Amino acid sequence: MSGKIRTMGAGHSGISSRGVNVNGVNIFPIQGFPSTVGLSRPLINHINSNAYGNKRDWIFPINQLAGGVGKYSGISNPSADGIKIFTPGPYNPNPEPEPEVIDEILINFKDYLTQPISQSSISFIQHPPDQIWSGGAQTYFQNDSTDTETITTSTSVSEGKSWYTGTSLYGNPGQGSPHSPKLLVEQNAFNETAFNDLLKGATMDYSFYFKSQANSGDGSTLVIYNGTYQGNDRTGLNVYITNEAGGIRVFTYDWDGAGFPSYNIATGLAFQTWHKIDINIKFDVGGDPDLEEFRYSINGSPPVKLDSWINKWRKDNGFNLSYGTPLAFGLNSAPSGWYLDDIYYKYDKP
Repeated sequence: MSGKIRTMGAGHSGISSRGVNVNGVNIFPIQGFPSTVGLSRPLINHINSNAYGNKRDWIFPINQLAGGVGKYSGISNPSADGIKIFTPGPYNPNPEPEPEVIDEILINFKDYLTQPISQSSISFIQHPPDQIWSGGAQTYFQNDSTDTETITTSTSVSEGKSWYTGTSLYGNPGQGSPHSPKLLVEQNAFNETAFNDLLKGATMDYSFYFKSQANSGDGSTLVIYNGTYQGNDRTGLNVYITNEAGGIRVFTYDWDGAGFPSYNIATGLAFQTWHKIDINIKFDVGGDPDLEEFRYSINGSPPVKLDSWINKWRKDNGFNLSYGTPLAFGLNSAPSGWYLDDIYYKYDKP
């Protein structure tokens, strides 16, 4: 319906049982024109100029007892030329439910340009559909004018492209380090408190492939955390991948109340070979970080349950807990770089 009903009252002023506005359609008495009896000529002209609508060929039957506007069966008057009767669409008592949105991201770099993701010098950061990278709380990666990160075709897992970290990526996986895109649960949250509540009892799944550029134990270490909601710190999972003399070692840090012990996830992995890591996070329904569960698996091995230090440490030191969905990447002691591909993550509500 192109017009809008601005006022629809139940009053009876001006209703007539005969004359204009009744004989055109034989339904029931309908609101008439305002009376002009006894009024001066200027007032009559004013009333006449304002008493007509711009949809005079439309009729809205009104049932004042039942209420509402709708179709009245049996309306028929061949002499009423051009009359249009408003009829609402059919009522469906059992509408189809809206499909559930799957909150997940797969980054296989297929639609990325073969150039750096972040280029602040030309105010550019790659963002294929729904995949907006950032430096966390800042738009671009820290020191991106001197780092050597880039999308490359030199090696890949599935779509012919991968992401090369370079050898000078910002080392701290907090603000300034590369942050992958946020999931919808975080993007659409009203604020940080609301987002934290949405994680209670929920699960998060992450997986990605990594490959060393080096063919020996040169000490290069790739560091991966979650970026926080505010984008200015690290949180959540933590994975360290380093080139050692006997092969690649993958490990994580915990908090035991006094220090940060490390625990191996895998050791002796082959250099210059693609390896896959899967991570599952189960958040406590009450929001207690001591009851969060982190499980890590390498190349399909049985998952290893290991705690993550960040929010346990925050809790013990009286700091606010902080969470986030993107992955934040950094490099420590990096004479060589790393390749990453098929980065996937998903949120499952409780």
